[in-house]
Amino acid sequence: IVRREEALTRSAWEQPYEGDGPATSAESTAPGLLLRVLSELDPTLRLIIQKHDGDGEPFHAIAADLSLKESTAKARYYRALPHLRERLRAFLH
Repeated sequence: IVRREEALTRSAWEQPYEGDGPATSAESTAPGLLLRVLSELDPTLRLIIQKHDGDGEPFHAIAADLSLKESTAKARYYRALPHLRERLRAFLH
């Protein structure tokens, strides 16, 4: 989703998207579009994605931080990926 070396700051990940309607030119940039799509997710799921892809944390550490089983953190992450791909494609076409 986001390369670790291009990771967004924690505060950017946690900010909800404030706009409505079609993406503007600023939102059409990769980070802006990604933030818009991520803002549609449940906050816990968004945090799992941010910690794994943005911060490079392993699932066992994420699970411990969020009081989840490691398998639950993994399942939520991998279930979210198709949704993210679908939403990104919808904005790009």
